[in-house]
Amino acid sequence: MLRNDLTKFIQENLLQKDPTPIGPEDSLIDSGIINSMGLIRLVSFIETRTGVRIPDAMITPDNFETVTAIERTIDEVRHQRGV
Repeated sequence: MLRNDLTKFIQENLLQKDPTPIGPEDSLIDSGIINSMGLIRLVSFIETRTGVRIPDAMITPDNFETVTAIERTIDEVRHQRGV
């Protein structure tokens, strides 16, 4: 469910001109899909959608490079907080 929501948000809000579907392992940062403003929008979406606050220290390129990495980051924060 979260994977679908993340993918839909990225495709509808962060892909500028390219309607090409993205996969769970597609590079988001290296490909330029997510820039600094896009990252802020994505983090805001995640926090609103999941109720999980992503600590600033975890907002790194490695943690947001792919949809799979984003899911893993959210799971890690949930685990740390005992959610």
